[in-house]
Amino acid sequence: MVYYIGIKEKETLNALGKAPADINRICRHLGFKKIAVSAFPADRSFFYKKLWLVFSYIPMWISLLVKIKKDDKVLIQHPVHGVRIAVFAVPAIKRIKKCEFIVLIHDLESIRLGANGLSRSDKKRTDIADGQLLRMYDKLICHNEKMQIKLVEKGFNKSIIYTLGIFDYLTPFKPSVGNKGKNPSVVIAGNLQREKSEYIYRLISDNINTGLMVNLYGKGFDKEFESKYCIYHGSFIADDLPGRLSGDFGLVWDGTAIDTCTGNTGEYLRYNNPHKLSLYIAAGIPVIIWDKAAMADFVKENGIGITVSGLEDLYMIIKNISDERYREMSENAVLLSKRIRNGRYTRDVFKACGLLEI
Repeated sequence: MVYYIGIKEKETLNALGKAPADINRICRHLGFKKIAVSAFPADRSFFYKKLWLVFSYIPMWISLLVKIKKDDKVLIQHPVHGVRIAVFAVPAIKRIKKCEFIVLIHDLESIRLGANGLSRSDKKRTDIADGQLLRMYDKLICHNEKMQIKLVEKGFNKSIIYTLGIFDYLTPFKPSVGNKGKNPSVVIAGNLQREKSEYIYRLISDNINTGLMVNLYGKGFDKEFESKYCIYHGSFIADDLPGRLSGDFGLVWDGTAIDTCTGNTGEYLRYNNPHKLSLYIAAGIPVIIWDKAAMADFVKENGIGITVSGLEDLYMIIKNISDERYREMSENAVLLSKRIRNGRYTRDVFKACGLLEI
């Protein structure tokens, strides 16, 4: 039997909980048994959060201990809340029940380090989560080969690390093959706050790219920067967002600059699978991605977009792409979209690590 920890996420106008929620949906569809826990009360006081961790996660671990049997498997999504509890619970349950714990990594804060660095409390929590708890699992599912190499450098055994390839993006939306627009355009979806995505404000203020249409979706955009060539479309429920996107290419970039990806979040692209990449593909939109990003090879191998070293000449890069080449990339994106919308990559890695019978 396979158990999974299912957090009851609230539906919001952002995609922060979309990836773990999709994993939960796939687990439920596959017949895995759910160990439920309520959503983390992020908007409550520090004291309330601490009480919530004690009264939500201790009973959850006890419930798992009672239900699980020898040789059963448990799927955990990383990072988890209550790491100080989990670091005692996981080895205890493994020892008592002789079961196997498999972890699917969403983020490694020890690599990402946050947009503005980690606070002292965040660093302590990250040290426990990535430095201790992660080493207690029997098998690890990470994003891609670049993240796998990073984990091996940190002392993890390569033989227990499996790569996802790309995150799935479950949505009922079904895209169709498109044509390049008359005027070059890009889509940027996600956190639009300047402290997180300074590159956006540099891009739309850059005279070199005059004429480039930038379509923005998400929260935190400073509307003072909206113009004829920069349109803010608002926020939408994650499942509906693929059908709302408009533009020639989805842009996968991060950091403070446009000549390269910089800062903690920019450097993190060297190792992670950006969820916005999955969003664009689910929408059937070809992508433009930093050529040093971990997913640059994936984009090239699947013929779903182009890689660039900088954004200074983005207008001319898009303008010079032939209609025939764009059509081919669009066809490839739509083909790949079906796999991502149906949870194909998650199922494949579940088979590889023994959660599903092949």
